[in-house]
Amino acid sequence: MKKILSNHFLFWLLTLIVFSLVFLATSLKEGMVLDGVVYSAISRNLARSVGSFWIPCYTATVHPTFFEHPPLVFGIQSLFFKVLGESLPIERFYTILTALITGVLIVVIWRMIFQNDLKLRKYSWLPLLLWLILPINAWAYSNNLLENTMGIFTLAAIALMVKDLKKHSYLFAIGSGVMIFLAVFSKGPASFFPSAFYLLAWIIFREMSGRRALVNSLLIVFIPLVLFFILFLYPPARENFSRYISYQIIPSLKGDLLFEGKTRRFFILNILFIYTLPLTVISAALLFYGAIRKRLYLLHSDIFQWSGLFILIGFSASLPMIISPKQNYNYLIPALPYFTLGFGVVIVPIIDSLLSRIRWRERVLRMTAVGLGMILLISLIYSVCRINEVKSPLLINYKYSIVPKRIREWVFPYAAGRDRQEKFLISDIRAIGKLLPQGMIISIPEALWERWNYHAYFARFYNISLDKDNLRRLYLCEKGDRPPSEKYRLVDLPSHMLDLYWH
Repeated sequence: MKKILSNHFLFWLLTLIVFSLVFLATSLKEGMVLDGVVYSAISRNLARSVGSFWIPCYTATVHPTFFEHPPLVFGIQSLFFKVLGESLPIERFYTILTALITGVLIVVIWRMIFQNDLKLRKYSWLPLLLWLILPINAWAYSNNLLENTMGIFTLAAIALMVKDLKKHSYLFAIGSGVMIFLAVFSKGPASFFPSAFYLLAWIIFREMSGRRALVNSLLIVFIPLVLFFILFLYPPARENFSRYISYQIIPSLKGDLLFEGKTRRFFILNILFIYTLPLTVISAALLFYGAIRKRLYLLHSDIFQWSGLFILIGFSASLPMIISPKQNYNYLIPALPYFTLGFGVVIVPIIDSLLSRIRWRERVLRMTAVGLGMILLISLIYSVCRINEVKSPLLINYKYSIVPKRIREWVFPYAAGRDRQEKFLISDIRAIGKLLPQGMIISIPEALWERWNYHAYFARFYNISLDKDNLRRLYLCEKGDRPPSEKYRLVDLPSHMLDLYWH
């Protein structure tokens, strides 16, 4: 038992090291994908009382009333800004906190699955480690996406339902319904996928009656609908929901809001295969090892049942996206914890059998623990020291790479160039923003209007809006261009890409 506990201690250290490298080193930076910058700007505005919870504001010229998403995440993040301050570390703290809470919930669910199996319950680091090694998570949880918060609520709903399978109380189903309501309030109707849990559990386990499975399923759908109906009686909430449906839900289903103008109806299948490939390969390799060593007898029926349940929940969180022609990488994020749990459950007996054959000497064990602890400390320091580095918000595949920077620049030279360009852009925006009062509107030429990252960073850092329709006292353009009037004078700035003029 002491040896087993020691093994788990070492793997927990390894897991913490991976967490710090995967999330902290990628999170503590200025640059983010465009959506993440927009959400941060809206949340900061809300913290400054620019706009309101039910009528969020992005900029004075782009979405002065923002109804593209439900407002709950903006409200939560604005509280962090209001209480702790609006600095970059607070924003990064929020994104890392969503990753931490998600990881904790994964561990909690694992421990509930194996609450009667002390030996396998101690492997709660396994699904967490499997989740951490998926590169798309490093991208998502360093970019302030709405799915990060939504995923917490859906995972909490599933945790309550797993608890209900063990304790048999309608209170857990009611709590799950509330969690689903909060998830929908964060990202929309896609958050209803946990409602498939009870029917799937009934089909797989047959431990609860069909009547109870049906009643619980209706409860976790009915409760969110009732709560939204109550909110709908409040006029500002009704206006927000109505505009969200007309601006986002209906156009997305009709194909009016496509990424890059392309229909991507089966895109989710492609990325589901690609980003669960590490789990598939690891699981196949371990099961092959188990077959060679004649250890497959360890995979009893409960193992297959729990594994099948969570993999099916993962599919229920991802495959229904096919109904919409608008799909993107981030839509997969809430589904990944269930795949890591499902694959983790099916391989844990083989891993336990493998680790039980390892003989640790006390001295080697102590030295290994100290070594891993030092690596953890160094990785945390390294992450903090990289706080001012910038990563491109434009090239997603480039951001998935966790290989060293020099190799990335060699393999992705175009992406590396865009990375440097983004760094210069943020440097210029900071140089300009420091000279101006908050809330100003600057004129820009028509050619810059659809440079959405310009709008996002000016709004995020300084609450400055860009206007293409009116000539104002300040005029912003790229180097080499000039204002349309001779009365403008160039402002002397240490800039790389942008020039500021005034009159």
